[in-house]
Amino acid sequence: HKGWCDKEAGLAEQQRTYAAEEIRELNGQLATLEARGDQLELFLDGVGRELQEINETLANSSSLREQEKAKNAQAIKDAKDGKAAVEKAYAILQQYYREAASKAALLQVGAAPAPAAPDAGFDGAYTGAQGAQTGITGMLELIM
Repeated sequence: HKGWCDKEAGLAEQQRTYAAEEIRELNGQLATLEARGDQLELFLDGVGRELQEINETLANSSSLREQEKAKNAQAIKDAKDGKAAVEKAYAILQQYYREAASKAALLQVGAAPAPAAPDAGFDGAYTGAQGAQTGITGMLELIM
């Protein structure tokens, strides 16, 4: 019976040794995996903060873009309104100069001026500043 007991005790001791080594190995793997988990947790925290910053930047950029878009739309509207005003002014001036060149201005006929009155400097009917026609209409044409 002693042989059997010695044999079984040896086997049990050997199994205990193998089990202890396996436990040490598994504990080492567990510690490594826990450390890796902590690293991944820190990494995820950092990524989460970066994502939040990116989303804030995107929101700010989108808001700024909308403001710039509104300003640009207003500038385009103002430019179109200005162009229409210049075209209207050009048409009015063109019509005025055409009519002024062909008409005589209204003159008041009445008593002769007093002999001591100085010369007014007019040599006939005022037909508009025909020389200025090229200047102002030329500038308006350039603007259009």
